[in-house]
Amino acid sequence: MDKDTVTYLKAEKRVKEMKSFYRFLFTWIVLSSFFMALNFFSSPGDFWAIYPTLAIGLAVAIRYIRVFGWPGFGKEWEERKFYEEVERIKEREERIKYMLDHGRSSRPLPKAKDPNQAAPDIDKLELKEIKEIRKQWRDSEFV
Repeated sequence: MDKDTVTYLKAEKRVKEMKSFYRFLFTWIVLSSFFMALNFFSSPGDFWAIYPTLAIGLAVAIRYIRVFGWPGFGKEWEERKFYEEVERIKEREERIKYMLDHGRSSRPLPKAKDPNQAAPDIDKLELKEIKEIRKQWRDSEFV
């Protein structure tokens, strides 16, 4: 079989699984409504309809996980979040680099130990001193 045929068969199988789930969901809604109505008219003081509704609801949840995967923990979600995090980190590093290159920060530069000296020039700071300045920044200042 060629690649297109395999893809077609996988898509067809997936659509059938989804159709089966929606049919099962509809059946659960109808049965739950029937049990609630029966409970209301036969014994309104005793709420027994919740038990079959929850039992079939559990089966619906299991079928949902089988067809669509665990919500929030699928492969696509993980991959999407990974790339979002990579982009967020890149943007943050670019902002920090821009601020360091242009001598701009929301916090003042560390003061010189001798009060007669001016604050150090950002371009002349050592890497260790720049890291100390970075530690003082909060993530909320970059938003």
